[in-house]
Amino acid sequence: MKRTFMILASALLLTVSAGCQVPTPTPGYNVVWTWTAPGTSGTFSCSGSQPCTYIVSAETITGTTCDPTTSSNYKQLNASSPVAALTYTQTNTTGTTVCAVVTTVWQGANSQPSVASAPVTSPAVPLAPSAPSGNSTVAALDKPALPSGVPVPSQQLAMNAPLRITGHIVKIR
Repeated sequence: MKRTFMILASALLLTVSAGCQVPTPTPGYNVVWTWTAPGTSGTFSCSGSQPCTYIVSAETITGTTCDPTTSSNYKQLNASSPVAALTYTQTNTTGTTVCAVVTTVWQGANSQPSVASAPVTSPAVPLAPSAPSGNSTVAALDKPALPSGVPVPSQQLAMNAPLRITGHIVKIR
């Protein structure tokens, strides 16, 4: 009888303690940047024997407008290891608004930066236990096309920047 009572008490204690777990913290967010490859012209061509790589530069902003692409506020994220893919993940952007530009690297030469992205805002991680309710949407918008009258870049390597960069928020798992 005493042994049966001990087994039942232990089972009850395990059942109760399993229901009282500390909540797992909400993971943070990253921004995945994607862009289009530059076109080819003259002697410039991203080919198998002479591939292009890309350097992503980003800035954190407090307002709603990205700085001009010539701003020194953009910091290179992957200059030591440019990517060959048309995507790059900027990690730990939780609670920030970021903008980005990308440059093409071909045969050791860098292009001008792309048009700046639209600002992308990663949500802040809510403090437990008061997680927000309802739905919230954070949009990753493409930068609009250049207004009429803005000169189109030439097809020289110096101007063979990717055409557009966009950011998409992803939850860290």
